[in-house]
Amino acid sequence: MEKNKLYINRKRIYSGPFSAVYKAEVGLGNGVNEVALKITDPMDDRPPHNSRIELKTLMRLNGKGGKDYNVIELLDDFEIGDELIMVFPFYPFNLEDVIKANSKKKINLFGNIFNKDCEDKENDDSSLAINRINKLPLSRAKEMVIALAKSLSFLHKNKIIHRDIKPENILFKSLDSDPVLIDFGISWTAPDNYGKEPSTKKITDIATGLYKAPELMFSLNTYSSAVDIWALAIVMTLIYSQNCEPILDNDGNFSDLALLSSILQKFGTQNLSNWEEVKHIDTFQKMNFFPQKGLSVDEILPRCDDINMKKIFTKATIYQSSSRITADEILDLLVA
Repeated sequence: MEKNKLYINRKRIYSGPFSAVYKAEVGLGNGVNEVALKITDPMDDRPPHNSRIELKTLMRLNGKGGKDYNVIELLDDFEIGDELIMVFPFYPFNLEDVIKANSKKKINLFGNIFNKDCEDKENDDSSLAINRINKLPLSRAKEMVIALAKSLSFLHKNKIIHRDIKPENILFKSLDSDPVLIDFGISWTAPDNYGKEPSTKKITDIATGLYKAPELMFSLNTYSSAVDIWALAIVMTLIYSQNCEPILDNDGNFSDLALLSSILQKFGTQNLSNWEEVKHIDTFQKMNFFPQKGLSVDEILPRCDDINMKKIFTKATIYQSSSRITADEILDLLVA
């Protein structure tokens, strides 16, 4: 049977400029398994997106046992005409879904506050002021950070930078399962990303919105795997939030300047004088930074009661990327 005919009952669940993802079923014996089909046209790829490199990276990670480190498993791949199809296990939830499922609604109605379980989505009234209160168990929060640190440790030991750590790329089989890291469409592999990107001339138009490391906003093309560590730290602000939102302002999703402003406001300007890697960059030199104290780690991670987790966050958000904590060092602090 042709591979394409193995995957039936397809339903599109995502459509973007460089790929589409379908949920499908594959019949094996008497059972039916759900899978995700990622469909790309390599001719339409634009850097840093490269589906051929993504496939090579996934095959390499498969061969090194990536599944054991919470990295997405490539089940199959094939081509039909100009299209490249990669087959993965289907995961119904992302990190934001899990946070919302472990939250309560706080509804401001005529000056009164009511708490409701977050599952009452069908009864939402957009005219009401609705916020969420994060109720994710702290033990579960710690498990997530450990699992993601294991994923990054595995990738970085294999000289791979993910370059797009964000809640949408952290999936779950169930609301209480381990997280799985997905989407290697813009990842980078040493020494030169299969001949496409030298290590000293990496593409800086990477990462998504609030999860972009600050050195990228100054076009530092010698960046390292520390960009993944910064992104993990911003994910931590979502996991340990009170309101089910990351700490940085939403405007940062649309403007690098707004994002940089939000970073300096939240994390402070006191360490800018030690930011050696960008001191020579013209854009940095021309900026006038208004002194800002920033928030304390207790304000940034209001639900966190783990001293080591707070140390990790502080060390993961150092502006000088070479001074950031590594994934292995995170695990040393969290895993007994």
